[in-house]
Amino acid sequence: MKAKILVYALPALILATIHLAEAQQPNKGPLIGFLGSNSSSDLSPRVEGFKQGMRGLGYVEGQNVTIEYRFADGKVEKLPNLAG
Repeated sequence: MKAKILVYALPALILATIHLAEAQQPNKGPLIGFLGSNSSSDLSPRVEGFKQGMRGLGYVEGQNVTIEYRFADGKVEKLPNLAG
């Protein structure tokens, strides 16, 4: 009886451990949100300036920091939903 339990429990434990190991994601650094009230094309010079300033501090988008951009396209009433 104990051998039967061991035969079923050991593979289940191994499978559970493998699943947990696969679920871990590598750390990609901090996530920064960039929220603009205008369109992305209107804010392009500011976005580039922001990226250049971040590079000056040692943060390179896609390497050690992730930047998520959201734009309201001139519709300020969209800002609360974009920020959330």
